[in-house]
Amino acid sequence: MATINYRNMKIGQILMAHKAITQEQLRDALAEQQKTPEKRIGQIFVEKGVLTPVHVAKALALQHGLQFVNLSNYAIPPEMLDVFPKEVIRQYTILPLKKTDKKIWIAIDEPSDIITISDNIGFLLGRDVECVMSATPDLEAAIKKTLGEEETSLPTDDYEAALQGYDGGELD
Repeated sequence: MATINYRNMKIGQILMAHKAITQEQLRDALAEQQKTPEKRIGQIFVEKGVLTPVHVAKALALQHGLQFVNLSNYAIPPEMLDVFPKEVIRQYTILPLKKTDKKIWIAIDEPSDIITISDNIGFLLGRDVECVMSATPDLEAAIKKTLGEEETSLPTDDYEAALQGYDGGELD
């Protein structure tokens, strides 16, 4: 069976290929996007209740060749904040997940500026940067919890479990 090259596909095509939306839903969302061009198609699907932010994030991960990470049950190891300034986390809306001597993994929710983020963070920290995709609400909640802006803590620091090994299958 041939492998699908998602990088050459539009987000609507990816969502249809995974049967997350119908052709009619895509047409409706595209028509709405013509009226409100500042909105991205994924945002329109979420606002209409057609998809969840996780569906959209997984499709974006496929489109950009990134792994998807579920941050809803992931706690950032405290030592990550020792090497990663809180101001940078807030400025870029990113979250450090794991590090080695030469590499750091960060969660993002907007892959369109991945090169800028990777270059800036890599330069700042002197490490290679690997980005993984997360749903916006999960990333924002994890940032608040990590920075102590919410009282509750996330239950696990198992990075590999959070990645869930998403293989490009169903978006559910």
